[in-house]
Amino acid sequence: MSISALRQVLAEKLGAKDTRRCSDVHLQNLLDKEYSDEGALQDATREELQTPPALPPALVDKVLKVFGQPGKNCTEDEAGPSKKPRTGTTQILADHSLAIMDALFAPFDEAAFPRQLSVPQLAKLLESPLAMRVPLPPSAYQSVHQLYPDLFVQKTTASAPLLASTLVKSLQIPWPTGSPTELLYTPFWAAVGYGLPEFIGRQLGLNISESRYKEDASITIADKRCVYMQHLDHVLVVGGVDKPKRELMRKAVQELLDQHKGANPAVYGDLGYLILFATAADAVSVFALDLCQNARLEPLIPEFVMVDLVGRRHIVKLFINLIRWLRTVHVLSLLPPPPPAQLLVPFNRLSPYPADEAGNQQSEVEITLGFKGVEKRFTVPGQHVQELLDVYGLLQHLQLSGAIRCTSLQVNGEQLKLKHPMSKQRKALCRSKSCSVKLRLEPVGALVRLTGTAQLRSLVSCLLTTLKHIHEYGFVHRDVRLDNVIRVTNGWLLIDWELAGRTNQIVWWEGKLLPDGVRHRLEPYTCKTDLWQLGMLIQIAAVSADVAITTFADHLLAGEFASAAIAQASLW
Repeated sequence: MSISALRQVLAEKLGAKDTRRCSDVHLQNLLDKEYSDEGALQDATREELQTPPALPPALVDKVLKVFGQPGKNCTEDEAGPSKKPRTGTTQILADHSLAIMDALFAPFDEAAFPRQLSVPQLAKLLESPLAMRVPLPPSAYQSVHQLYPDLFVQKTTASAPLLASTLVKSLQIPWPTGSPTELLYTPFWAAVGYGLPEFIGRQLGLNISESRYKEDASITIADKRCVYMQHLDHVLVVGGVDKPKRELMRKAVQELLDQHKGANPAVYGDLGYLILFATAADAVSVFALDLCQNARLEPLIPEFVMVDLVGRRHIVKLFINLIRWLRTVHVLSLLPPPPPAQLLVPFNRLSPYPADEAGNQQSEVEITLGFKGVEKRFTVPGQHVQELLDVYGLLQHLQLSGAIRCTSLQVNGEQLKLKHPMSKQRKALCRSKSCSVKLRLEPVGALVRLTGTAQLRSLVSCLLTTLKHIHEYGFVHRDVRLDNVIRVTNGWLLIDWELAGRTNQIVWWEGKLLPDGVRHRLEPYTCKTDLWQLGMLIQIAAVSADVAITTFADHLLAGEFASAAIAQASLW
């Protein structure tokens, strides 16, 4: 039986995740203890798991025997289970790719890892010597070692063909000839720039994904998207711009700065910079964008050419270390909770609005997270259009530091100027069964992960200030909850104002975060209801046992404050 078939058996018994992490040492320990009971073996294995699998052939029959399956010989050409082995069979070396990947792409030492940008320190990491060499049997080694002598090593006891084939592909693929084209779509760049991080990420359990966007008319292939992005847990941490000619390198660098300057540091948590690639034909240079110091673009790796073998070795080594960098960011938990989708990939949510007068349900809300802002597209029943305009007009007038900003609002394709009060002359819109709305909101923030009393106090104080201002104008948010708060550099923002409206109205939805009387349409939604929702937020957050906080939440839930201004005066 081949090693892949063995892994399948293990996966069925232990689960794929545990199987990937099970090393030969742990398996040998289990076998020595003679765990014949499947349940006992499963429990003991989970207790011992720490490293990826390395299953030497000598263990194959023992492992299969433990699981009640007969061992089988195999040949170099993978004899099937129903076929008899041919004369002169040889034992296939186990594929140690996962164990080798774990070592080759090992996280950097925490003490040497820059959480905030240090150009010398980060450049040194990206140019680090390879952590280990990839083992290959003599026959395979002789055919590939000259591609990158420092990357491969000859072994008769271990092999990593799956990993080696991926790396060899990056070094052997012919360079494109003819008209200039976008390198991101050539087989070479596909194997290195995004193929390698995604492949290694899948094997090691990292959520690494690649995407591209923005067209460049000068690119000669059909799909002309030229912006490159690597996401870790849906957060863009590596970006790039590609140009088809070397003389456009300066333009690529400028576009990198234009796209990423102004990125919200809160999105990146404890990571204070991005890594950015500028590619122009066969040349590449690497930069870091400092998120904390006025978005400076700092050179990391000087420009070099990738077309020759020396350049290919350089770029392969660079991406090996880049994946180590990504893994270190993940291991150290530097990023905040992941957003619902990666940048520029639309996702849908149910519409908060009721059906129109004809009974037609509103379309889902389409949301797209951009580099610096959020775009929302949805439909609104005609009778609710004016209220939506009034809410965003008021926010534009107040310019609240604790509320997300609306920078553009279109209704049925018409760009409307936000002001307070909004014009009441658009009667045609209000008479429509439904209207299509497109909002542009800024900034992009991070989801909230409260870690203690101090953060909870800061959040509650900020929300009370925001609610106080809108309550003074006779408006209420009507959807105050932790999911509708984002973290920004200097505090918190209350978002999702589509349900907001004038106070003392009966609501049309039956949300869980509504008092019974309001939910059952027996009572109108008032300023007190916003405060009740804030009290529920404090309780659900459950990050503090501070008596003053819990008492304040009880007062909010009991409706003891008529407005946010009164509640703020009684804070803590």
